[in-house]
Amino acid sequence: MRFAYSQVENLNEAEMCVYNYVVKNLKHILNLSVRELADEVHVSTATVMRFCKKMGYSGFSELKYKIKEFYEQQDQEDNYEINDIEGFVEHIKSNDYLDRLKKAADLIKGADSFQILGLGVCRDIAKYTARRFLKWYP
Repeated sequence: MRFAYSQVENLNEAEMCVYNYVVKNLKHILNLSVRELADEVHVSTATVMRFCKKMGYSGFSELKYKIKEFYEQQDQEDNYEINDIEGFVEHIKSNDYLDRLKKAADLIKGADSFQILGLGVCRDIAKYTARRFLKWYP
């Protein structure tokens, strides 16, 4: 979770203490009340509320809601990545993929010549692949 520099630069010393505590303890904030946060940072509840307002939230409850939303979004993104990787691994294990790969290898093996093309990062991969094929062909 990020806060805009333009918002942070307008905080006074006490509000900056709240900011530093919130940034370092995002998950812990979800379990605190405004009073408990104020006690932990050694400021008043009014300071916590001013901090929330300066950061663009209507109050402490909205700040907690946004923090919770942030963590839920992070969890979803992590799950998508895991699902994508698991899906890819399952796909390359499938017989269909292996059959297609064998067909492509047979076509290359039987060809008089072939070209490997790539742009950007893929250009480097194409160069590497071409060098590897050169070792296999006399």
